[in-house]
Amino acid sequence: MRYRLGATFTLVMMLLIAAVGLAAEGPVAAEANLPAEAGHSVLLLPYISDETVRVVEFVSQLDGGGSSGQVVVRGNYAYIDEGPRLVVLNVTNPAAPTVVGQSPPLEMEFADLAVADNIAWVVGELGLRGINVSNPAAPTPFGAYTGHGKTWGVAVANNTAYLASDEGLVILDVADPTAPGELGFYAAPGANSVTVAGTTAYLSAGGSLRILDVANPAQPTLVGSFNVPPGEHTGGVAAGSAVVGSYLYLTGWYSGLHILDIANPAAPRQIGYHRMVEGVIPYDVTVSGGHAYVSTFHGLSIVNVANPTAPARVGGYNVSGRVDVVGSTAYVTGVDGLQILTVANPSTLMAIGGYATVLSAWDVTVAEGYAYLATSFGLQRVDVANPFQPDQAGAVFAGFSFDVAVAGNYAYTAYDSSSLRVIHIDNPDAPVAVGNLDTTASLRDVAVAGNYAYVTDSVADGSSGLGIVNVANPAAPAKVGVLGIEAYSEFIAIASNYVYVAGAYGLSIINIANPAAPTEVGYYGTTEYINDLAVAGNYAYISGSRGLHIINVTNPTAPVEVGHFFIPDAEYVAVSGRYAYVTTDSGRLVVINIADPTAPVEVSHFAIPSGVEEVTVDGVYVYIACGWDGLLILRHNQELIQDL
Repeated sequence: MRYRLGATFTLVMMLLIAAVGLAAEGPVAAEANLPAEAGHSVLLLPYISDETVRVVEFVSQLDGGGSSGQVVVRGNYAYIDEGPRLVVLNVTNPAAPTVVGQSPPLEMEFADLAVADNIAWVVGELGLRGINVSNPAAPTPFGAYTGHGKTWGVAVANNTAYLASDEGLVILDVADPTAPGELGFYAAPGANSVTVAGTTAYLSAGGSLRILDVANPAQPTLVGSFNVPPGEHTGGVAAGSAVVGSYLYLTGWYSGLHILDIANPAAPRQIGYHRMVEGVIPYDVTVSGGHAYVSTFHGLSIVNVANPTAPARVGGYNVSGRVDVVGSTAYVTGVDGLQILTVANPSTLMAIGGYATVLSAWDVTVAEGYAYLATSFGLQRVDVANPFQPDQAGAVFAGFSFDVAVAGNYAYTAYDSSSLRVIHIDNPDAPVAVGNLDTTASLRDVAVAGNYAYVTDSVADGSSGLGIVNVANPAAPAKVGVLGIEAYSEFIAIASNYVYVAGAYGLSIINIANPAAPTEVGYYGTTEYINDLAVAGNYAYISGSRGLHIINVTNPTAPVEVGHFFIPDAEYVAVSGRYAYVTTDSGRLVVINIADPTAPVEVSHFAIPSGVEEVTVDGVYVYIACGWDGLLILRHNQELIQDL
């Protein structure tokens, strides 16, 4: 992960004073000669605008090093890509993979990866590169081959490498891995994947699978072919394949999984076919234990192929990278890293571990010196005791999570659209999922108070409302109350015996004194779509396209607007003390003094360098979930406002 550290107020003032004499020379750049871990960067004073330099300052940003698309597991090690690097993980305990080593950057993204005889072979824009992994702690690049355009696929067997390149099949002698040499070539424009079994190579190129005899590598010879049928929106495109015995499993874009009998390579015959859901694009496949694990751009699909003539989908998982399977464990890559799943029951997959290469943040909450992030892989705990040096602590891999709440020793995440997960967080470095509630509704937001979790949800018919879940026994959360709400329900907040639910064009106030029978007691309608909600004291704060609205809820049965501050396209809002922190669609954080709710006043604003998904405040620090750009931390120097 990369840390980008902001300056303290003192340093800011010193630089501003120095800048007076250098105005004609342009802005002053400051550098820090600080030690940094390999792969990390340390910068001072980024993103600080003239208007906010004294009041709101950048502190740090925690993001990732690069997405992952390839994975190969050999023995106790998993080999994956992290951007342009090869990373070696020890997966002796799949629930807790650890980094053993990583290569220097190779100046290209990986299109495919193969591992044989302690050498990792990677291909991409620059062709083929070899990496010596005999010492997993120090992967060392050596050997290279560039030729025949970009390389998309690689297979290695018996000191021979087979490359699927833009121009066709390239066969290399890699007996001396430091000096790969070309042995043969077969022209096939658009080649993208290659699988080798014995003396036969199966090359996907354009709309067909070419079957080549490579017994003589210098003269690869076409012996058979199979044309992929046209898909829903385009002509057929042959993609990744796998060979098991006398069967070949071939993915075809927009078509699905084709199962071919290749006992006679000269006459391949389709004996089974599994059609993907409309719009889904499969591009690779791994076969293990009677199941085909099909990688698609829309997630992992698992197909039972015990009877090759009648393949049937039995499960799936919302990760769209390549997969390797060892026994009952699947290793799946994605844009955010590696997820490790137990596939003992392929119809019910469960994440047991993983390694994040990109830290996404879709929601954030802070408690007891830790920031808890809802990420694309689950829950990430970040030590923010020193906000200038945030440090990733433990994580739970549980699928795409978009909301998180913390109460006591437990975190609650809404994940994979319709599930609530309960996670024990007493051990900072090893949070553990202890309970799960699957619902038929699409969860939108979650808040927790006492022994109950409160969720907003919606169902397929468009109706929505409030769900109340008893979490007194974290291992067995159970829904105990439901209240339908006419308006679309999305955001939720709790204060005393009331739950506030906002969404669409209204704010509902619900009495939860009896969780089994929640009752709506008040409603406030708006003329604009509500984008977020916060409640503090006797006021509810809602943001929308026309700014921040302040609603007096002293009498929950008769909420009334008492203040308004216009901000174009206000999105997310958090309240702390006498300030409201509002983000906008245009990428600004606006700090508003709400000491007098009837007359809110802007005191500062800050230009956010990335997208915003949520905002929360802890003391003088503002934590912003920035989606794929990770976690942004700012400092609000409240004591300076009176001096402006």
